[in-house]
Amino acid sequence: MQGMFQGVRHEFSGLGTACKSHWNQRKAQVASVPEEILTGAPGEILFVNVSIRNDMDWSWKPNASLISHFSEATALLLEEVAIPMDFPVHAGQTFKLSIPVKIRDCAILTEFASEPHHTAEFGFQNEKGKPFGQPIVVKFHIAQKIDELQLYQQAIELFETE
Repeated sequence: MQGMFQGVRHEFSGLGTACKSHWNQRKAQVASVPEEILTGAPGEILFVNVSIRNDMDWSWKPNASLISHFSEATALLLEEVAIPMDFPVHAGQTFKLSIPVKIRDCAILTEFASEPHHTAEFGFQNEKGKPFGQPIVVKFHIAQKIDELQLYQQAIELFETE
């Protein structure tokens, strides 16, 4: 009798994980994220403006944080992000967040990479370090900084030669 339902238990063991995953995603749903490719130069800070919705019937527990989940390649280009959520997130609330992303001074320009752009992923975690919510994925491009003074001087030289 004891082994009678062994296969049935194994067959339904994944349901708890799937259900938990669904609820876990609803805690922090991405309401809006930049669609365009963000552009910055080495040493600059990009601000990623996102809206997040708590689609649950209860508030977040305190001490949650937003952290970066960079691939190895992206970690060479951007500095890690860790932002504590120091405000309450209530049930059904949508809030806006501006994520500061610093491009490393030694970052290689995208024009020298094999991809047309890079991606960076961010996510939330609770006070115990367990992730929750949908991933926040943004596209970015690293370009050479334009020196406005040099551009102005070149324009004057061009104007004077004509």
